[in-house]
Amino acid sequence: MPTTTQRIRAICLAGAALSLSASAAELAVYQGGLQVSQGSNRAQTYSWGVEYRHPISDHFSGSLIYLNEGHVPDHHRDGTGAQLWWRSGQADVGPVFEVGAGPYRFFDTTAAGNGAGFADAHGWGVLASAAANWYFESGWFASLRVNRVQARHSYNSTALIAGLGYRFGSETKPRDAAPEGLYDWRDGRWEIDGALGKTVVNSFHSEHAFAKSADLRLKLTDHLTGSVSFINEGDARLERRWGGAAQLWLDDQLTERFSVGAGMGPYVAIDKYHHPGEKSAPDVSLLVSATAAYAFTPRWVTRAIWHRVATGYSRDADIFMLAMGYRF
Repeated sequence: MPTTTQRIRAICLAGAALSLSASAAELAVYQGGLQVSQGSNRAQTYSWGVEYRHPISDHFSGSLIYLNEGHVPDHHRDGTGAQLWWRSGQADVGPVFEVGAGPYRFFDTTAAGNGAGFADAHGWGVLASAAANWYFESGWFASLRVNRVQARHSYNSTALIAGLGYRFGSETKPRDAAPEGLYDWRDGRWEIDGALGKTVVNSFHSEHAFAKSADLRLKLTDHLTGSVSFINEGDARLERRWGGAAQLWLDDQLTERFSVGAGMGPYVAIDKYHHPGEKSAPDVSLLVSATAAYAFTPRWVTRAIWHRVATGYSRDADIFMLAMGYRF
């Protein structure tokens, strides 16, 4: 079953799904079982995912998905995918059938003969899916789905997962909507955040530490934000890392108070345990992030943040943060 850390990641990623328009945008979470095939070896585990879907036409849509492929012997794998879908129709109520496929980027914690006993492997594959959905008048929908991952230099997997989702824009006005214009981003282009949370190393033992960060965000357009961050990941025994990141974000205002976003950029950090006994030298990693924010007032906002640090020296980590921010 998923751990508490994985559930936190699902919440953050659920908030991170976004598009260029909230009209008819869909967000869904999935849970089910997965079977792995690697030569003559077979293994079963769980799978869960979070998907954002945006219609292109009545019969085509595009999606972004995060998949966690569970734990099998010597492998803990997850990844992100982008898919193009054919749909039987754009029903307001009733069934919709669909098939989709697209590229899949995976992150796999694998057994290794080094001193740490593991390595973080990154690679590419193809994600193919088929789904049957039922839409309700309220905007909610239920889904049953099959995923097939064909991965290069890694194992293949097949998952059967069930999900529950919501179609944004199905109501004329959100229940928590504020008066028109109250949350116009032009009234507060800048945002400063202070965050506290937890670092979890992507190893077989999930070593963790207390983390903290400070962020400055600048709203550039309706759907584009830039940020700079100082992050201290704490001492997680396998890594003791701190540094600065610059990211570009795509974000979306799903309701008057609730917004979501996903960002990416370089993370220049010093890891005290990477070069023990030597003068500290910075490493450049990729920081992939997701956030969900709720505005209590036009100025004060709270946000959940998930960072994935993708390193080149097998010290990948997830950082889960809860922040309080002020817009000005």
